Amino acid sequence: MEPAAPLGAQHRVRFVVLALAGIGGWLDGLTFTAFGGVFVSAVTGDLVQVGITAERGDWRDLALLLVALVAFAAGTAISVLLVRAVGATAWPGPVRRPLLVHAAILVVFAIAWTLAADPRHGSLEAYAIVAVAALSAGVQGAAVLGLGVRGASVNAVTGVLMLLGASLAERGGRIPGPRAGVPAWMLAMILVVYTVSGFLVALAFGAHRVVAWVPAAVALAVLVAVPRVRPPQGSTASSAASSVG
Repeated sequence: MEPAAPLGAQHRVRFVVLALAGIGGWLDGLTFTAFGGVFVSAVTGDLVQVGITAERGDWRDLALLLVALVAFAAGTAISVLLVRAVGATAWPGPVRRPLLVHAAILVVFAIAWTLAADPRHGSLEAYAIVAVAALSAGVQGAAVLGLGVRGASVNAVTGVLMLLGASLAERGGRIPGPRAGVPAWMLAMILVVYTVSGFLVALAFGAHRVVAWVPAAVALAVLVAVPRVRPPQGSTASSAASSVG
C-alpha cells in the first residue's frame, strides 16, 4: 500500500487521474472528429450545441447530442450506485468497482467501433457508439469524484483550469482562494494530458480501429494501478470522502 500521505500526493492516485484525463481527451477527440462535434466527456460543449442545433432545426445532430448527455448522466448514476454498494470511503474503495465497469464499457466501445468498420455521422452505429462512450465517461468522472481530491477532475477540465489560476494567484500574492487537493503542476498536467490526447487521436484518426482500442488499453492499465485491498482503518486516506470542500 501507499505510505500514509494526503491522497492527492499518492503516486498511484496521480497516475490514475492523469490516465483517466488522457482517456477523456482521447474519447472527446475521437467522437468530435468522427461525428460532427459531439463531446462524450466534456459535455458542457454539448449543452451549448443543443441550443444551436435546435435553432437550426438540425434534428439529427440534436438527437446525437441528447444521446451523449443522457448516456453521460446514466454513467454517473451507475458509478455512484457502485460506490454506494461498496460502502467504503477510503482509497481504493470508492474507485475500483466503477473503474472495472469503466474498462469493460470501453472494451465494448472498441468492439462496436471495430465491427462498424467506419461509423458514419448520422448512422445508427454512430448513435450507439456515442452512447457507449458517453456512458463510460460518466462512470469515469463520478469514480474520480469519489476519491474526494479537489481539482482531480478528468471531465470538467474547465474547473481544473480555474483551480490552477487560483492556485497561481494565491502563490504569487497569498490571496485566499479555492484550494486544490493536488499541486499546481498536477493541475497543469491534467490539462496537458487531456489536450495532447485530443491532438494525438486527431493525428492518428486514419487508423480508426487502432485509436478506438487505446482508451480500453489505458483503462485496463489503470486497474493494475488500483490496489485490490482496502487500506487499514484510520489511515490518512480514510478521510478522502470528507476532504471535498
